[in-house]
Amino acid sequence: MSRNKPKVLQQKKGRNRKRGHPPHSASKKSVKQKHFRKQSLKQRKKRQRKRIKKLLVELISSLTIAVLLIYLVSLLTFVIPQIEGFGMAPNLKEPNRIFVNRLGEIKRFSLVYFHVPKRSKEVSTRRVIGLPGEKITYKEDTLLINGQEQVERFLTEELQKAKKEGYQLTEDFSTEDIPGTVLGRIPQGKYLVLGDNRTFATDSRYYGLVDEKDIIGVATMKLLPLHEMMKL
Repeated sequence: MSRNKPKVLQQKKGRNRKRGHPPHSASKKSVKQKHFRKQSLKQRKKRQRKRIKKLLVELISSLTIAVLLIYLVSLLTFVIPQIEGFGMAPNLKEPNRIFVNRLGEIKRFSLVYFHVPKRSKEVSTRRVIGLPGEKITYKEDTLLINGQEQVERFLTEELQKAKKEGYQLTEDFSTEDIPGTVLGRIPQGKYLVLGDNRTFATDSRYYGLVDEKDIIGVATMKLLPLHEMMKL
């Protein structure tokens, strides 16, 4: 009887293997595989976090460089100031923002952004009316340049309203009344500027001609508010 026991045990072990019970060595191998997969997953997640961190650093660096470049370019090419006061109403008024091209060409009726004469810390936006070498005269709301009539189309509605209500939009004056002119003419490098709101604007009639070196740039567009965006 005792001799048969080992055979019975061997048969039971054989049955257990057939029923799917792995041997001890197979179990160890399975544990090692699970551990390896877990470590591999951790490493992948770690690499992924590093990639995301690297991308964020690169993105922030790129944005910072872009902002600095825009700022440096703006110092040389443009500025976006806010209109203060109502000297340019109704075409521009507080708190409109305008795009000023520092490299823009100054022409008649251009809107220029400049340092106010004798008040260098104060800046303003006004319209160029008189160019170097010209004699400017206003008489009964009519602009005369070197004796020739010039139409101010940007004031059409205001002039019609003034005529209808019986008042003068621009008081009579000439460059002879403005200090700094030579025989009534605007000298080289100087400009006569006026506000569109002629009745209330402070302009060359009060502080004199504007020197070209004090002109920051030419306003080319109204940017804000968005629903009023337009070329100037």
